[in-house]
Amino acid sequence: MSESYLILQQAPACDPGDWADALAAVSLACSDGSARDEPRLLRAFHALLIAAPNPGLTAGIAIPDAARFAALIATRACDAAALALLGADCGYMLSRGNHGEHLASIILPGQSAETTAIGDTLALALVAALAAALGEVRTPAGGMFEAARRPAMRLH
Repeated sequence: MSESYLILQQAPACDPGDWADALAAVSLACSDGSARDEPRLLRAFHALLIAAPNPGLTAGIAIPDAARFAALIATRACDAAALALLGADCGYMLSRGNHGEHLASIILPGQSAETTAIGDTLALALVAALAAALGEVRTPAGGMFEAARRPAMRLH
């Protein structure tokens, strides 16, 4: 059983630091994952969004109804489930290399730079970028999450 699997099985805490750690774990697991990991990682990310310690931390993200989100995953429409997470004010760009790697760049409202991640599938790349971008969001106290808590996928 992989370490990322164990991390994602823990219930997300409402502490901003623990939430940031869980986001980093999801982001890294998505970048390292394969298509068979999509359902588990999408569910884990959705659960983290619901458990956000402050609603302002998920600005720019759409949090789909749990039943609708589960139905998309159950029908293996993981790309559609991942795209359903994009809020109306979220900037994004998706691409696919000639070797099959997927790349997602995200810019959330209020951020000045994009966050980019790779993944084996479109859904994994998108969730990896979203999770990493959320790690950049300012905490309610105005401070940034510690740099050590962020996945090492940030490109400027």
